[in-house]
Amino acid sequence: MLRKQLDSRIRHTSDLEKVTGVGTLGVIPKAKNLQTKSRGGLGALGSTSEAFRMLRTNLRYVLAEQPPRSLVITSAVQSEGKSTVASNLARVLAAAGQHVVLVDTDLRRPVIHETFDVDNAVGLTEVLTGQASLRQAIQPGDHKNLSIITSGRIPPNPSELLGSRRMSAVIDALEEEYFVVLDAPPLLPVTDAGLLSVAASGAAVVYHHGTTHKEQIALCTKILDQVGAHYFGSILNMTPPRSMGSTVYGYGAGNYATAGYGYGYGYGYGHTDESDEASALTPAHELADITLHAPESSPAAGPQADRGNAGAPFDTTRHDPMRGASSEAPSASANVECAPREATPATSGSDGAPPSRRSRRFRANDDA
Repeated sequence: MLRKQLDSRIRHTSDLEKVTGVGTLGVIPKAKNLQTKSRGGLGALGSTSEAFRMLRTNLRYVLAEQPPRSLVITSAVQSEGKSTVASNLARVLAAAGQHVVLVDTDLRRPVIHETFDVDNAVGLTEVLTGQASLRQAIQPGDHKNLSIITSGRIPPNPSELLGSRRMSAVIDALEEEYFVVLDAPPLLPVTDAGLLSVAASGAAVVYHHGTTHKEQIALCTKILDQVGAHYFGSILNMTPPRSMGSTVYGYGAGNYATAGYGYGYGYGYGHTDESDEASALTPAHELADITLHAPESSPAAGPQADRGNAGAPFDTTRHDPMRGASSEAPSASANVECAPREATPATSGSDGAPPSRRSRRFRANDDA
């Protein structure tokens, strides 16, 4: 009894929700197929396929009135399986008919190019430094609806690149055509994931069942709250199959029988000299090349040019990022203009105060 009280490692969704104040989006069991180089894959998820579909469905209840268009997948520390979760979430979203782009924003220990066996010569680093266009960095994934942007070369200043206005412009441009999944570094060792969570619609944090401590989870929650990011929910990963029942429903619940495994990879984050965040800001006139569909010939436009005068529209339809359905979009806004993301005020409640993110809960999948 004393050992149980002193053990602060997280093993139950109820304990996880008490610490974070938000709901649990999914519980992913251990499976041998996820320790391969491809980290699973469509048709190869085995016993974890239903868990990833449940995660996909629960995301549809996040901000139901305004579904997210981009999602940061991060973790507390290394070796918690965030890249595996990000890769397979992108795959199941694509399989549901949604146009998805998976972006490797871990510019310190990137793995997405290895997971999908694609070239890493041109990636996010080259786009952020102006050496390549956004369209040049996009590669096909292992599904017709899935695209990949690898990390590119490892830069000496990843936090400055990921916190720049240019990175926000990249996310804005991708959101016009895709649902964006960003595989980000862990929250506790470096600041990258916090910066990305503000630029994107929000974040989901992956925790290792039976390994991540409550103190680490509380610190992750505090970081996201301090930067003003939307904490969409938690994902409890690498749950032993025999503990699935008690993890979700509490002690004494039924168990699932399936073979388990252990996987992980090290990051080796070291100290890097980082300048003040203000030095990472990119002048607006240098964002003009961040576009998915640039017109062949168009008059020069300033950074504050009207969206309808920026060039010919690239498409007349857009895809709902969470449901895959297409809907008509006004032609005046069809151009991908990469102005920096504007801060959006929180919606007030009946008393005029902004709603608390801690009170947000996520509904389970009723029709799974």
